[in-house]
Amino acid sequence: MSTLPEELLQHVFSHLHLSGEPRARNQDKVRLSTMASISLANRMCYRVVKPHMYHTLILVDYDHTARRRNILRTLLQNADTGSLVQLFYAGSWSLEVDYENTTWQPEPLPDDLKRDALVALDGAGLPTSLRDHLRLQLARGVEDAEIALLLLLVPNIRLLDISVSFHVKESLAMSVIQHGPLQHLSEVKVSHSDTEGSSSMDGLVALLQLPALETFRGRMIDCNSESSTLLEPIRSTLKRVLFNMSLLDAVGLQRLLVACPDLETLSVHWGSATVGDSSIEYRAIGQALRNHGTKLKNLHLKPEDAEVFDDSLDSDSPLGSLKELAALRLLNVPYHALCATTGTVPEYLVQILPYSLRTLRLADAEESSSVEDDEDSNEEAFLLDLQLLEVIRDNNFSDLSTIRVQRGDGFTLTAEAEEAGWNDDESNSYWVVLKKQRPQDGDRTG
Repeated sequence: MSTLPEELLQHVFSHLHLSGEPRARNQDKVRLSTMASISLANRMCYRVVKPHMYHTLILVDYDHTARRRNILRTLLQNADTGSLVQLFYAGSWSLEVDYENTTWQPEPLPDDLKRDALVALDGAGLPTSLRDHLRLQLARGVEDAEIALLLLLVPNIRLLDISVSFHVKESLAMSVIQHGPLQHLSEVKVSHSDTEGSSSMDGLVALLQLPALETFRGRMIDCNSESSTLLEPIRSTLKRVLFNMSLLDAVGLQRLLVACPDLETLSVHWGSATVGDSSIEYRAIGQALRNHGTKLKNLHLKPEDAEVFDDSLDSDSPLGSLKELAALRLLNVPYHALCATTGTVPEYLVQILPYSLRTLRLADAEESSSVEDDEDSNEEAFLLDLQLLEVIRDNNFSDLSTIRVQRGDGFTLTAEAEEAGWNDDESNSYWVVLKKQRPQDGDRTG
């Protein structure tokens, strides 16, 4: 191996980074073991392998205290190692408040590790009150304090993937983040750590204000009116926010858009009853988008679990005009978020959609359960097809090339669409797919 070019070794090990994904944990262990063994071959191998060995740091939920402390010991005793970490999968961890009502207590740090930890903490430049509290909790062995110290030791991470609890605002790790050790962090993934309930967006404000942050992915996160009050005074560099199984109402959306003036992608998949209560008022959401979402390029609204909201889903008052969203390229919403259930004219979509669209995706009406419902569904499908035909005939939508409608019934105006230069050849039993036909080589001019 010593005769191989160093560039070749670099290329080989660039493909051995750990993934951090749960389904790949066994493969990650094999990769790490392989890299560790090769690094012992000679000095060149150690030099080449080391950045790849420490590229990804993984602490999953079931990790024992010993593993976390072994990582701490390695980073504390090797000053340059922490700077090599690019991705940090931290899992979930216990906070100080988790120990208040239980007889179980954390295991204190070993003396040698505590000594090194306190030295590193003294040189971190934290406010005195926070530093002193961290010193106390580190001595006790509180997991939250150890995670906070880990974040101080990995200043160059670009991705942070964590699970959080209800009271995340009380986390020492979040307090440390607030004082700016993660200047290169560009993507954050946050999941609520339980199977029910959600975590407040307010508890994540420290993360949202990091200077290089561009992408936030949240699962079971609450960004409703009561849980987003701390968003109002902040300004974030975020360009992409993606909520999955989460909660968002119009007030929370407005605060989020104001806090993230450069937001380009917003994706919201509302959560079910186990996540919490939310109100999906399309009219108010549309107003928030018109007022503060003018830089959006991609908008996804997915209330697939809307039946759990009962009367909280207002499908009779659609979003209204989105013409003000002049940068919008992709729109993915339920049909009834755009059009009311009755009284919609064929020209309505032309009147409300921005001309900048390239892709339009619609989830259609609910499945019918009776003959009468079938008739209503057929009428509604035909009305939607009339509206789509008006859109594809309108020359102002020059960038629009794909329309997808989630519907089992086929497109009813195929001949008219072909006359307008569109086809539905890719449609199937689940989707109506309309594609603008590309001009043949012989049809091109100039």
